Amino acid sequence: MNISKTYQLIYASDLSFTLNVKGSNIRISFAGSVLSPMKVNGRYTTSNQDEIRALEASVRFNKDYRLAKCYIDGKEVPPFEGIPEKKETTGAEPETVKPEPVPQPSAKEPQKADEGKTEDNKQAEAKEPEKQGAVPPDEMALITTVSAARNYLVQKFPGIAKVSLLTNKEKIIHFAKEHSVSFPNL
Repeated sequence: MNISKTYQLIYASDLSFTLNVKGSNIRISFAGSVLSPMKVNGRYTTSNQDEIRALEASVRFNKDYRLAKCYIDGKEVPPFEGIPEKKETTGAEPETVKPEPVPQPSAKEPQKADEGKTEDNKQAEAKEPEKQGAVPPDEMALITTVSAARNYLVQKFPGIAKVSLLTNKEKIIHFAKEHSVSFPNL
């Protein structure tokens, strides 16, 4: 599994610093540009797993720079922090993991408050409306941290989800439920 991640500066167009990666100091340089009338914040991409771990463990992470994009085997996936655990296989072919089906919740028994409603109204209320941001649950299994969930929501719902509004786990989960997104491993 080849994982590549792109990090982006939050406020600046350029930043360079050294980072201790397994006992060696590595120069990390974010490169951007200032083109009139638009500024492009600096970006840094790496596929080195030790560098990824060090960048995400740094005190600068989510202060000076944030995770912008993730790629697994060249395919863009929702941003997630960390490195997924490798499962060892004994056969010559790689093991394919099939997601388990998610059981659908059963319809609830009508309560006393529903007595005055017609059957058509009850059925209409029982159906879950499809919202614009519905995401299959198997894509969300990679997101395991609060900051990765926040970054995903901000990218998936630009203009609606803001980092300043999604300050803790409860607010992130509440916003995600409103937009038909779930994070099963959060």
